[in-house]
Amino acid sequence: MKLIEREHPGEKRLLIGHSMGGAVILRTASSRYAGNFNGYLALSPFIAPNTPMDRPSQGGWTVVSVPRIVVLTILNRFGISALDHLTVLAMAVPENDNQRPRTYSHALLASANLQQDWQARLAAIRQPTRILIGAHDELFTASAYPVEIGKANTKIAVTILPDQGHMTMMFDEKALAAETDTAVDMLR
Repeated sequence: MKLIEREHPGEKRLLIGHSMGGAVILRTASSRYAGNFNGYLALSPFIAPNTPMDRPSQGGWTVVSVPRIVVLTILNRFGISALDHLTVLAMAVPENDNQRPRTYSHALLASANLQQDWQARLAAIRQPTRILIGAHDELFTASAYPVEIGKANTKIAVTILPDQGHMTMMFDEKALAAETDTAVDMLR
């Protein structure tokens, strides 16, 4: 942050993330580091396991080892983290796709999402924050986002983009235009 401030003094900063990256930015927005950015834009964010926003097995895209997560979380509470490298989530990524991760370890998943107290974490967000999600998201139930996010924090605006899926949020021209317009609006 010091480098950014030195190189671009006074410029507004917006943190943007997609999917697990969206979870990371929401976690940051609810943390003591929230003041490092002027706003937060989460695109199709993962909120936490087993929320009303989750599709079972994320629509067939993922397999989550809930028993392993439970055991590792309990061990972590006793200060034991030696097994946090173990895989807890596997994704259906084509064999020839070397651009996307195939698995997440417990350490990555635990450090990225809002965890079990996700409502309290969202309620703690004070900086301007918006969520954009595609109406046809294959991993998450987009229609549940406005209701569930609104219960936690009425100041977080949720916009459902028609005709968009989880990954099209990253390359479809209409999605990118909506994201750009939202980002520009947030930086005004």
